[in-house]
Amino acid sequence: MNISLIQPGERFFDPFCGTGGILLEAREIGACILGSDFDPVMVTGCRQNLPESDVMIADATAVPICDHTLDAVVTDLPYGQSVRIRAESMNHLYDGSLAEIRRVLRPGRRAVVVTHRDITDIAACHFTILQAHEQRVHKSLTRRILVLS
Repeated sequence: MNISLIQPGERFFDPFCGTGGILLEAREIGACILGSDFDPVMVTGCRQNLPESDVMIADATAVPICDHTLDAVVTDLPYGQSVRIRAESMNHLYDGSLAEIRRVLRPGRRAVVVTHRDITDIAACHFTILQAHEQRVHKSLTRRILVLS
């Protein structure tokens, strides 16, 4: 299901692209994909998995993208156990990255954010929450999915 509502030919961004799983799905829809990650190893992996895709090393709280130029943003926020972050805390990273997603997303378009904990209070500072879903993966992991506009 495409809850981002991205259409073929539209511009799609994942600011925490890792090795490119979400970007691969967007490419299958026919979107023009763009990804970034702070970790150069992840960007290298993404470039190997998605040759000829636009992927850059960038801080998700300060991406080099013009305001209101993207049609959809979908990302799985880092969990923090084994990832490198520049922010002073995960809350600062989430807040800064959601502010940046709001800045680059075209008005009225959607962002879909997946995380391991409830961040509705942070998301509500930047977006209208259209939908909130939970998926229990196993006893210690519940995936939370927010659809934002």
